[in-house]
Amino acid sequence: MYKIILSIGFFLFVSLATSKENKDVDKTIFFWKIDTKEKVVFLTFDDGPGKYTEDVLELLKKYNIKA
Repeated sequence: MYKIILSIGFFLFVSLATSKENKDVDKTIFFWKIDTKEKVVFLTFDDGPGKYTEDVLELLKKYNIKA
C-alpha cells in the first residue's frame, strides 16, 4: 500500500509540475512535518476542482484510498 501511495504522489507531482496550466503558477512548495508513527501521506487540492481532479479521485477510488 505504501508503494501505491508513493507512486500516486510521484505521479501527481510530475503531472502538475509539467502541466501547461501551471506554467504561470508560483512554484513555491511548502512542506510541513507531522510527527506520527503511522505511514501516512496527505494530498491537498488547494486549487479547487481542475482538469485532473476526476482522474485523481478515480485513481484513489480504484486503490481504495480514502479522499
